[in-house]
Amino acid sequence: TTGSDSKKNRITDIACVIVKGGEIISEFESLVNPHQSIPPFISHMTGITYDMVINAPEANDVFAQISNIFQDKSTVFTAHNARFDFGFVNNTLERVGFEPISSPLLCTLKLARRLIPTKQRKNVGSLAEYFGIPVYNRHRAMGDASATAKFLIQLLEIAEAEHDITDIEDLLKFQNKSIRHFVAPSETQKRVEAQLELLPDSAGVYKFFDSRNKILYIGKAKCLKERVKSYFHVDTFTSKKIAQMFRQIHRIQWECTDSELEALLLESKLIKRHKPHYNTVDKKYKSYPFIKLTMGDEFPTIQTCNSIEADGSEYYGPMRSTALAEEIVRNVQKRFKIRKCEGKLKPSADKKPSFYYHIEQCYSPCSGKISSEDYRKEIARIQAYLSGVPDGLIAQLENQMGYYADNLEFEKAEKIKQDIIGLKKIFSRDEKNPNSLNESNFIVLTAGSVQEKTIELFAIKTGMLKLHKSIGRKSDLSELMNEIHTIYYNGESKISVFSKEDVDEIRIVSNWVHRQNGNCSTIYLEQKGETEIFEELEANIRNFVFESEIDDS
Repeated sequence: TTGSDSKKNRITDIACVIVKGGEIISEFESLVNPHQSIPPFISHMTGITYDMVINAPEANDVFAQISNIFQDKSTVFTAHNARFDFGFVNNTLERVGFEPISSPLLCTLKLARRLIPTKQRKNVGSLAEYFGIPVYNRHRAMGDASATAKFLIQLLEIAEAEHDITDIEDLLKFQNKSIRHFVAPSETQKRVEAQLELLPDSAGVYKFFDSRNKILYIGKAKCLKERVKSYFHVDTFTSKKIAQMFRQIHRIQWECTDSELEALLLESKLIKRHKPHYNTVDKKYKSYPFIKLTMGDEFPTIQTCNSIEADGSEYYGPMRSTALAEEIVRNVQKRFKIRKCEGKLKPSADKKPSFYYHIEQCYSPCSGKISSEDYRKEIARIQAYLSGVPDGLIAQLENQMGYYADNLEFEKAEKIKQDIIGLKKIFSRDEKNPNSLNESNFIVLTAGSVQEKTIELFAIKTGMLKLHKSIGRKSDLSELMNEIHTIYYNGESKISVFSKEDVDEIRIVSNWVHRQNGNCSTIYLEQKGETEIFEELEANIRNFVFESEIDDS
């Protein structure tokens, strides 16, 4: 902005980061012509000069692109020191002829004061550093908004784990509650002081034990030393629940992992195995629905199921709800002319075509009206439809969501939006390849140590983590290529029976991969030979670019 007065001064730079289901799903940013001079001290702080904004879009053009976000009934306007941002956005909306914001207001500064240790500074830069979030272009709109969105997600997890807050109404009330402080007894720290000094810098899972050697709590960490010590570097807690747990801690145990993803997977397994009293979520394995194409049949059909078998079928999921899975199956059955009956078929010209044949919703393979080869072409179209191609399922749902929103049926539009978010976690790729669980085989490359310029490699097969390695851009890759060959090209291509534990791992991996979107390089294996994959993998490793190198260029 050009100053601190939301009525007299104007916005020069705006960014919106949309968070849904604990993940960033979209972003928007733009400079704005303020038609005012920018004081030198603001230009020095933000890097924005009058020359940069003199030809920038007008406020009415910028806000025309984002005003619908603020009017969405599900929107919660969130910012750090939210009243400041709210005042500028609301005044600008009214000034250029749009409806003012009617959504609730959530302040991450207020949340941080209630959730983070009292001695920790609470500005954007300090909170980002506390959570290990890199901030690029600090004091620019997108730099600050992106960092705020990322530590908001962390704050929401703390609110749920330490205060049992699981819905927005409770969160909005919580931000304005009087801050209560519960004393952290020094006896606890004395009991575990020696163990605290042994904590490593690596990722991993930690456990707190009571005097009877019973597990009180299990948690994960990108850095065990920082996360565990954060419990003991405070004089008071703002959570009564955590204060009660803290008093009972007599021993700490930890297990190192090579990556955050492996820590996530191990934490989930241990919580479900031990069910600690102070872990309030994730204590049971849930049953998730899948969509199944019975590819082992001569004339496949589509159906929902709750388990994965080694039956030659193709599986899509896990889906967020049975209702969504059933709706997708109905959608496919209406859109494509495949059989609606289940079980094995014995085609015969003596059989009468079904009712669906006469209304052009089935090719009637049972009566021999279509060959197996031609029927499979229709199945291939279904595979493409389910795999996120441009005119596929997600595009159709987005059109449907737009229709409901245009007709002010916001609850229906919001339900479809949630379905789309869940589906994008499953159908996350850009390439026009089948996206079934059977063929969910890919390699992810993410930045590792910035100082050492290492790359983290994750090999995923049928949706599950099979390999993690830390490598350099100039490393000898011969051993890695042998491991990739063993994982993907050992002749074991058929899907096996999956347990509930396996399905839980698939869910965690797909969520993690979705969160890496835009911050990683992904290599998909379908329809590519081994030599082609090796060449693509080597090229990606040798030419990997770290964000710090982009900023320096």
